[in-house]
Amino acid sequence: MSDLSKLSVFELSHLISSRDISPVDLYISFSSRIEQYGNKLNCFLEVFDDWESKAKNAAQEISAKGAKSPL
Repeated sequence: MSDLSKLSVFELSHLISSRDISPVDLYISFSSRIEQYGNKLNCFLEVFDDWESKAKNAAQEISAKGAKSPL
C-alpha cells in the first residue's frame, strides 16, 4: 500500500468503501506520522486518545452497514 498520507480524502474514502483499507489502517498510518513528525513540526494543538476506538467502531459499522457517505 502506498503512503496513505499522500492520498486525497476522496481516494481514502474509495479505499475504505472498497475495503482495501479499514479506518483502523488509516488511524495507524496517521498516528504513526503524528508520532514521527508532530513534535518536529509542532502542528497539533491536541491529539485525542480515543481515536483508535472510534476507528474500530467505524470499521465495524462499515462492515455491517456499508459507508454512510463518501467522507
